[in-house]
Amino acid sequence: MLAHASGLDEESAIKNFCSAFHAPPPRESPFTSALRETAAWRSGGWHGEPPCVAALSMTVLAVTEDPIGSANGVYRRQNKLLGLPEEAKAPLGYDSVTGIWKIWNEWLSGPGARYGRPSAQAHERWTLQGWARSQGLVRFSDRLLIEDFLSSVRIGPADVRRAEQVAEDFLAWLRYRGERGRKLLAKVSDDAAIDVLREVMGDEVVRWTGTRRRVRQGGHQLQALLTYDEWSEEFGLAVPVDQRLLGQDVVMDGEQVHIDEFLPYLRLPGEPDMLRSGASLAITEGVKVHFSPEPAYVLRDEPAVEGSLQARGAASSKAYRVLVYGQHLAETREVLRRAGHGGDPEPAAATGWYWFTDVMTCPDTTELRALGLGSLASPRPAAMELSGGLRVSGDTYLVGFEPDLAVPEGVAVTLDGVPIDVPGGASTPLRNRSLMPGTHVVSTDVGDSLSFVTVTHIQERARGSDLGWRLGTGLEPVRDLDQPVYTMTLSGATIRGITLQTPLTARLIAGRECLAVSVLGEIRQVWPATEGWLQAIGLEPGAVDLSRALRDLLPNSAFFLFRSQRTGAIDAIALHPDAAASPGKVPSVTRPDLASALFQEWRWIGDAETKLRDEILTKTFGWAHSPAATTRPAPAAYQGLKVDLRTDVIAGPVETNPYNDILNWLSERERGTASLEQFRDAWAWSCARHGLPELALEERLALYRLERLGFLERDYARRRIGVARPALSALPSANGLLFLTGARPTRLMQRLDDESDSDEVIAEAIMSTDIQQRTQLDAHGRPIAPTVIYVSFDPSEAAVVRAGMERLGVAMQGFASEAILDHAPDARHALGLAMRYIGSPGRHFLRRKTGPEGVADWSPASSDNPRGLYEYRLPYGSVFAYRTEWGGDLVKVDRQLGSWVDTGAQGHRNLLKYLLTQRKLFVPRGRSLPLPPLLDRALVLRTGLLPTATTLSPRGFGRSANYWVYENVDLATATHVADLLAQTLDEITREDFVP
Repeated sequence: MLAHASGLDEESAIKNFCSAFHAPPPRESPFTSALRETAAWRSGGWHGEPPCVAALSMTVLAVTEDPIGSANGVYRRQNKLLGLPEEAKAPLGYDSVTGIWKIWNEWLSGPGARYGRPSAQAHERWTLQGWARSQGLVRFSDRLLIEDFLSSVRIGPADVRRAEQVAEDFLAWLRYRGERGRKLLAKVSDDAAIDVLREVMGDEVVRWTGTRRRVRQGGHQLQALLTYDEWSEEFGLAVPVDQRLLGQDVVMDGEQVHIDEFLPYLRLPGEPDMLRSGASLAITEGVKVHFSPEPAYVLRDEPAVEGSLQARGAASSKAYRVLVYGQHLAETREVLRRAGHGGDPEPAAATGWYWFTDVMTCPDTTELRALGLGSLASPRPAAMELSGGLRVSGDTYLVGFEPDLAVPEGVAVTLDGVPIDVPGGASTPLRNRSLMPGTHVVSTDVGDSLSFVTVTHIQERARGSDLGWRLGTGLEPVRDLDQPVYTMTLSGATIRGITLQTPLTARLIAGRECLAVSVLGEIRQVWPATEGWLQAIGLEPGAVDLSRALRDLLPNSAFFLFRSQRTGAIDAIALHPDAAASPGKVPSVTRPDLASALFQEWRWIGDAETKLRDEILTKTFGWAHSPAATTRPAPAAYQGLKVDLRTDVIAGPVETNPYNDILNWLSERERGTASLEQFRDAWAWSCARHGLPELALEERLALYRLERLGFLERDYARRRIGVARPALSALPSANGLLFLTGARPTRLMQRLDDESDSDEVIAEAIMSTDIQQRTQLDAHGRPIAPTVIYVSFDPSEAAVVRAGMERLGVAMQGFASEAILDHAPDARHALGLAMRYIGSPGRHFLRRKTGPEGVADWSPASSDNPRGLYEYRLPYGSVFAYRTEWGGDLVKVDRQLGSWVDTGAQGHRNLLKYLLTQRKLFVPRGRSLPLPPLLDRALVLRTGLLPTATTLSPRGFGRSANYWVYENVDLATATHVADLLAQTLDEITREDFVP
């Protein structure tokens, strides 16, 4: 009211009001003066405004603000407001207050009746304070309770019409809030008090902005939210950063933090006990943080805190997890069951608490609000609004991905002038309206209208964002990939600054013998076969990978020949003497019987080497008549090893794939970037669009998967993501296949399948390529990644394909996976190059402890002097450091690499398993030992597929263990990965383990 009358904000209005009482001490108390002036006003016939309003307001302010010193310390508070010493006695002249209130009631009973009825009254205990206390029914702490309630439900200013129902919901909510709720319930036990409460609730609903902004003299009260880290199973607090905190420097846990616009939440340590008792602490002078205890908490996934965050106010999701205290478990289970959730609770890390996971939004009920689960309710629209959809800029959406429309109850709606049926109080999707591209207008019969635009596409060619990483001793962020200072950069799977090795391939000619001719004239027949991992996903490329087909023969081979068994015609490829061979020995047989058959004209694939051919063929007769040149029949194994098809990878795209939506949306946005909040909302909306709302809770997992597959990069400092540079990256041991990574705008996907493109260069390239698509699924048949797009082409048409792809904005490159491994940080050397801490980064830390089987967990430590890996919980996030020895250097490391260093230092050095016959690498699965991101991405880029989960059960002695399985990993690569992690590769055989 003071703020409204003065035009100031609340804090300034209160300060300004109190300052009027801080003038040099008058000859009499302000209350005595007010009584004298009020008595004269009455004697004069009540003419003019009541002169006592300011004095009475000061007495009410004292009882509505929090008391000082004790629960009933009103006089200390009153003296402080008056600018007097905080003494526990009535200020001078306070006995005049009784007379002022009596005259005030007399006026309201007569001439002032139109302003309301008299309600101030005396109290048998508080003979002087009682009058103000009767008017201060709802005190400052009670209004904080109201804000806690409003935070836990879906409510907006327009809901003031529902103030009476909101008040009833609030009373039900109080019954679950322990002692603090019982105190307020006791004060509103009669009809008159409930009437006052309804008025207060109406006022608070109008003032409510979705977050706590309550200000009292002397400081701010900020509302903290509960966080939960699934990895460490730790609870904590997060304070949303707003205008009150921006620009401040705060010191927390010994760490000075400058709060800027890139810090969305100030993170604080927490304890499980706070779930029942709440918490209150000062984070800087004049700013306090309050955390309210609840019988149940609603949490949603939040990338900004690297975990789950309590859902309060306007924050929403499509799926949640609910943490409930055991005392209310049965009641909560029943409320959720009636709302359609049938899952069973699981014990939480905090004793006596339980989790319900994958809880969907549901209809609003009083029981839901009472338990504090109002955030689960579907939002009630306060006015017509658009939500969701895939917005690419401003009010522009992609066709087919239009937003949802919500309107208040009882409102008629038209879309582009045509009436449509929209249920009041709920959202309806506009994507089902088959809207054409263009501007669309939604109007209501109460005069509201809004418009939006739909487009089929924005980008004509693929463009990546400017986010990426500089490769070297460690990853460093790059925000402009085209700056020349960054000589070697990584964006998704696109590497600049070095020349990538390209595959040595040739178009496979069916029905031809494949021959290798050495520099000494030796002729050997080989049988190129489709790689096992390709067979498993049903791919049969039309090319042959010469480095895999020849392997140990390649370094001494001069030519690779395709010879027709029917006509004897020969197609030849000249091999470069420096061509890199794949490791291993290729099965082959000598063919001295063909020595004379090679003396004919060869048709060259690529550059002709006629002179070298003549020189080598003169040597073939000498070799053909040597004792070593004997012809042997090809073993049956040469026919190729047959592999069973994988059930988790299917041919073609899946229509209900939110990963495709998100990748397309991000690729069409201006500059190809979005905030984490925009990603979260788009992901949740897309999951709901496809009838997969349970996946909405996996937004961080989705973000992680898209990163490791090379589709996007993340700017951790600015909390943004950017689509990666588009590229066709060669896959090792893949018979010439390339994997499309990075941006995938709509037009790119259309033109990749259009042989009649208006651009002749693109059309010619498309006619020379073959595209095959695969989708990887989870155990429930749901997609876990965007559609995998494999591209193959006739190697003789490489220049044509490269030119066409360049027109489309897609780079063609060699083996990005091998280049990443060559520049990945080495665990042995990383500690020597990393930053040293002079002292401990923070006072609250956890130490990683590894068990006998190499499985680790984190627990609080009293000292960080012993050798080991530590996590320091800081206001802006966690940092990790490794102590090399007792009292030695404390070295900054990332979590993943630090975990492997710590594991190796404790003697666990053979955790990586390798199955040579199937070219599979097994990496321990679990949050205690994650693979460093660069190594993980390098291994994923060998197939374009995410690793699968399996369990290895050793025969005989030993325990079963869970692993991630990476396919298409040769022995040299597996050994390299082990070396980078300071591990020794453990080669196994199928006989070592039982299924």
